Amino acid sequence: MKYTRYSEYEIRKNKQGENIVIPARTSHLETYDPTENAEEILTALLNTGRSMKEATPEMAEELILDFVNRYGLLGTIAELPLNKDFYNHELVFLDDNLFTANGVMATEDFEDLFFEKGKPKVKKNFTLDTYLASKNYSESVTWIAEYIHELYEVLLLSVKYKTEPESVSFLLNDRLKTNIRYRLTVTDRIQMQYEFHSLMGVLNFTMANLLSAESAPLKICKHCHKAFISQNKRAEFCSERCRNQFNVYKSRAKAKTNK
Repeated sequence: MKYTRYSEYEIRKNKQGENIVIPARTSHLETYDPTENAEEILTALLNTGRSMKEATPEMAEELILDFVNRYGLLGTIAELPLNKDFYNHELVFLDDNLFTANGVMATEDFEDLFFEKGKPKVKKNFTLDTYLASKNYSESVTWIAEYIHELYEVLLLSVKYKTEPESVSFLLNDRLKTNIRYRLTVTDRIQMQYEFHSLMGVLNFTMANLLSAESAPLKICKHCHKAFISQNKRAEFCSERCRNQFNVYKSRAKAKTNK
């Protein structure tokens, strides 16, 4: 998968006075494959969510900007529509979203959520990547913050699945939705290849895979509460430092109680 990002992003206000993240005027276009280090990107996003819980609004925006500068925007315009070729039609159909209650919007209105000016023109070979490659493509800080917050909440919820299986199952499926297609390729064997259109799709798919894996590799550190990945089922800490600090604090608390 080749995904578009720019070398630098900034936060500006749009015409409605809302803060948006958009490529900096002096930035240049780059491409990379987020599926190659999807787990690293996911843990970075989850730990951004953890830090945001204790941050001021201004600091939260800086955390979001730092994540986007490393990995690019989420690609919301490509992930939300149920009809992936919406740009060829007058209407776009959406699942649960922030923009409309009935799940249908005029395509032009939907596009205007992401472009204030310089919207790409739909031509014969137009693809969803054309939107994301535009220097005028932006995403609301509020949208990004809500998505990051929700994924961190999903991680926190996942540790409760044994005591609250039904409610956790509903919330996991509701928050990890993604419109991923696949195709089969034939080389020396038949292989399934997933077709991702957005960074959001890659992250949702990766998190779902990790949470459902038998080894349960996606964990929360017992001491610092950071997200980390470990194939060791018994792992409770993200590092030896956290393990040692946890044991020191535990011993001090025990000694204090025994006095």
